[in-house]
Amino acid sequence: MKGLQAVDGGLGAMLTNSAAIDARKRSAEALRHWAGMMIVAVGFVTSFCCSTSVLVAQEGAAEAPAAATAELPAIPKGRLPAYFKDIVSEDQRDEIYKIQQQYADKIDALAAQIKSMQATRDSEIDAVLSAEQLAEVTKLRADASAKRKARAAELKSKDKPKAAAAAATTETAATAATSSKPALAPKK
Repeated sequence: MKGLQAVDGGLGAMLTNSAAIDARKRSAEALRHWAGMMIVAVGFVTSFCCSTSVLVAQEGAAEAPAAATAELPAIPKGRLPAYFKDIVSEDQRDEIYKIQQQYADKIDALAAQIKSMQATRDSEIDAVLSAEQLAEVTKLRADASAKRKARAAELKSKDKPKAAAAAATTETAATAATSSKPALAPKK
């Protein structure tokens, strides 16, 4: 019976340790969540302060151009959905642009909110890592970014000769079209 009690006591101690570990994990998660929220809050305060100072600085400068722009009618801008260009009338086009303008601010606000939530999520995920792991991940991210930039530069440099060749081909075709020699008939 003593052996059974010893085993039972051991399980109770293990359960108590498990509960303590769970409590510590919950506490750490709450701390990471709070830290992430603080980062977001600091970001919002910083962006608000910056935008306010820019608005104050522009307030005096904006008065003169405001009179000049008041004379011009507002031209709605937007982008027509695919295949609409040749189908809609000018009035329908203007109405579509107005609808797009109505939703643009809401969509931009949601996109900013998504970006903020992703940044918070990423900071919480990074908080799970040890300092060494975070340093390694940061290095890997930087390496990947450098590879992407190098690849983009490589593709851009490859496109320049292709663009020059295409321009030369176009010039050759234009020259051939204006030449006095008759065009050869295709072989049958």
